[in-house]
Amino acid sequence: MSLETAVYDILAAVSPGVKAYADTFEQPDGSLPAWPAIRYALVSSESADDICGSGTEDTDDVRIQVDVVAKTSAERVTLRAQVRAAMQAGAIPVLFAGVRNEYDYETKTFRSSQDFILYQSTPP
Repeated sequence: MSLETAVYDILAAVSPGVKAYADTFEQPDGSLPAWPAIRYALVSSESADDICGSGTEDTDDVRIQVDVVAKTSAERVTLRAQVRAAMQAGAIPVLFAGVRNEYDYETKTFRSSQDFILYQSTPP
């Protein structure tokens, strides 16, 4: 199973009725999804060096950004906490690396961007 599939499976199960999207919220027809929604993107990766040399993509440590967007601040806070708990409970060791909150005036939504580092080089 790819890392993207594993992350999607974790995020898709966070909250009933809340959809998870890879990379963008924009739909094929150019519209935005119903809020609340979750988006994730692989930001960067770093090879894990071990006794056998550099690791492959299967063992790279990966930084992932997970955005939650909601119509209210309270809904955003709840969803943000659910995402953090789900990511930390996953099969891959995870470090929570920070959060940013903002209000989007264009879509009139509340957003939280959380950064996680997934340590695929470390067995669970």
